[in-house]
Amino acid sequence: MFSNDIEAYKKLSDIFRTVFQHLGENILIADPYFIGLIKLTETNEYKLSRCQLSLINAITHFSLESKANNFTILGCNSRANSISDGIEDDNTSKAERRFENYNKFFNNYISQNELKNYFPSITFKNSKKSFHNRYLFSVTNDDGIEKLDKCIIFTNSFGNIEELDIVPCTDEEQINLITSRFLSLSNNSTTEAELK
Repeated sequence: MFSNDIEAYKKLSDIFRTVFQHLGENILIADPYFIGLIKLTETNEYKLSRCQLSLINAITHFSLESKANNFTILGCNSRANSISDGIEDDNTSKAERRFENYNKFFNNYISQNELKNYFPSITFKNSKKSFHNRYLFSVTNDDGIEKLDKCIIFTNSFGNIEELDIVPCTDEEQINLITSRFLSLSNNSTTEAELK
C-alpha cells in the first residue's frame, strides 16, 4: 500500500525500468493504443496521465543508465482512433493529431531536459491488422535478421493504467507463437513517426 498516488506512480516507473533492463537495449512495445492520448491544452502545454509520465520517466532513466538504442511502439490506428481526443477537425485525422502530438511532446521533452545525446530513438508503427493484447519484447538481430526474443505480457494499456499485471512469458511454445505473430505485425506495419 502506498501513502499517496505519487509514490505509487514512482513505483510503477521503477517497475517499467526493471522490465526494460530485463529486455535489453532494443525493445518493442505492442499496445493497440500506442501510449495513449497526449493532449495539448488551451495554454499549449502537454497533458499526460500519470502512467504515461511513469513510462516516459522509466524510458529516460533506463536510457541514462544503460544506453538504450531503440524503442519501437507498435499500435493500431483503428483501435486507437476509437478513443475521442475531444477535437472536431475536418482537416486532420485523429491519427495525424496523435503522431503530431507525440512528435512535439518528445522533441520538447528531449530539448528541455538536454537529453539529445542520451534518449533512444522511438519509432511509432501502425499495424495493418488489429490486435488486443499488450506485450513487451526484446528485439535482437541474428545475422541481419530481426527477431523478437523475451516476451512480457502487460494486462493494460500505457495510456490509462488503473490496474496492471506484468507476466513474463516462460513457455517456449507460447513465446514462439506470440513472437512470430508480432514480428509479422511489425514487419508489415507502416511507420507513423520516428524520433531520433
